[in-house]
Amino acid sequence: MEQAVVSIDQNCTPFWDTWAKLDVWRHQQKSIVHLIHDTDTVFHDEELSLEDPSTLKWFYNRSDGFRNYSPNLFYYRYLGRHESFPVKLLERWQGMKLSGISAAMELPTDQLMDQWGVYDKLAVVGSGRVGNGFRIAAGVDTREIVQPMRELFDAVKLDMRQFIVTDQQMNNLNRLIDRWKSDFEEAVESDSTRTLSGSIVAWMRKRYGSAVEFSSTFEYFRVSPKNRDRFSFFIDYLADYGRYSTAYNAALQSCGSSITPIDTKSGGLPFYGVKRVNGQLCRYPFVYREGKLHFNDAEITLSSDPWLDVLDLSTKCQIESIVGKAIPLMMQIRNQSSGNAVTMPMMGSPYMRVVDQYADLLYRQDARKNNPNGINKVIMVDFDVYGAMEQADFLFRLPPFLQKEFGCEIIHARDFPRLARAKSAEAKRVLERCLIGADERTQVYIEKFPTLAGTMDELEEKRKKIGKELSGTSRGTEAYHQLMERFLSVKVEHKRKQKEFITEKSKFLFQQWHVSGIDYWNHRGSIELWATALGGEEFYQQIIEKSSLRRST
Repeated sequence: MEQAVVSIDQNCTPFWDTWAKLDVWRHQQKSIVHLIHDTDTVFHDEELSLEDPSTLKWFYNRSDGFRNYSPNLFYYRYLGRHESFPVKLLERWQGMKLSGISAAMELPTDQLMDQWGVYDKLAVVGSGRVGNGFRIAAGVDTREIVQPMRELFDAVKLDMRQFIVTDQQMNNLNRLIDRWKSDFEEAVESDSTRTLSGSIVAWMRKRYGSAVEFSSTFEYFRVSPKNRDRFSFFIDYLADYGRYSTAYNAALQSCGSSITPIDTKSGGLPFYGVKRVNGQLCRYPFVYREGKLHFNDAEITLSSDPWLDVLDLSTKCQIESIVGKAIPLMMQIRNQSSGNAVTMPMMGSPYMRVVDQYADLLYRQDARKNNPNGINKVIMVDFDVYGAMEQADFLFRLPPFLQKEFGCEIIHARDFPRLARAKSAEAKRVLERCLIGADERTQVYIEKFPTLAGTMDELEEKRKKIGKELSGTSRGTEAYHQLMERFLSVKVEHKRKQKEFITEKSKFLFQQWHVSGIDYWNHRGSIELWATALGGEEFYQQIIEKSSLRRST
């Protein structure tokens, strides 16, 4: 059976690398199906009612001037990892409990987690909760967010200026943003569904025409007898609930995933049913208990053919679509029965490792002659951005957090890959040294903060010396009183310096972690946005032409 290649993203505007990925497939004249993962929920604002219009909101925060971006619906940032800073790792990097770090910094632990572990999130905001379910972004009326989208285009243009050096680059940026804005508004006008996902599909079809087949995830997994193959994994899960749930939780744990495990005691399932409530598309959880599948107040006893039961329950409850959470969704698409292979950029989805581990746990004892892993491979798009930059001829301004590391404000494109690789490797070595042990960790901080580390040692010795003198001096005497004043003075100064030292070490680690991930930019990011603005359309096309497709091992 010939495999269809499926691309799937939540972030289907040109602000991220979805469009660049499709450009590579189009350039290589290969067919592909793109799914807009539109079943993510509307961000719930308790102060809004269902009658209030939805909007776009940019949940933005930064810690100490450094940026880490991971928006929800429309990616468009340029540098940095696609994940939030691992605040808990400060414990291992500094050799002390997080509570001690936060106490020394005079910052409550939860506030430290919020400020240092936060990430950017651009979401559709509105009244999200409907009963025990949530509205999904797919069904939001696009007309409600046209104005916020216009403002977003303007914000992107303004923010991109930090990288601009020449007037030509500014002209490139203006033309690109103006074209995107115009095309989006035309798509909204031409989209008969008037929904967010429908307008994005129309927007992408305007660009790709028949070169790419488009669908929303909601439509692709519409419950219909003809779509049985697309639900093979869901059916298998229901038929062997215990084994599939146990393997799912084991895969999450072995990969250190932050995804919430399945609560098997309550019959939790990692799938949602999508239905309309008062014209709004909403998703609700399924529950499996004692051979019965529950959805809201309805239930059905599963027979020897669960698919027929699912069709029956869907008809009774008006379920239009059934979509898995992140890991099961990939299992649904890559399941060998569907015949699909998935494509994503190198260093793509953080869930890919979990999916592979899950499949291994489920199928390694399965005697499947043609496909012992039970799922089809992933075809990676290798953009090799650095390769294109090494042959480019333009200057650009570095983001603030890299200017100190690189020792310059403006850099030539040809020089960036070499320095980026070197700085990334150096930062990784520093973080690894901090994990080796106390002696090596101490040496790292002495090298980075020699004066501060020396002052801390001196104050520590003073405290010990005065403390020893105090223990040999009679209480209530003038000598004891003078020693105690000196001891308390040194203690206050030691605490002040300790706060400064721990804070500086934390900032340093935060910076090194981000620098260690610069190579992410070689494979992902807002490629069309920054490449076209800084290097022109020809440079962007060079990136696309140099890109290759690699099948995962």
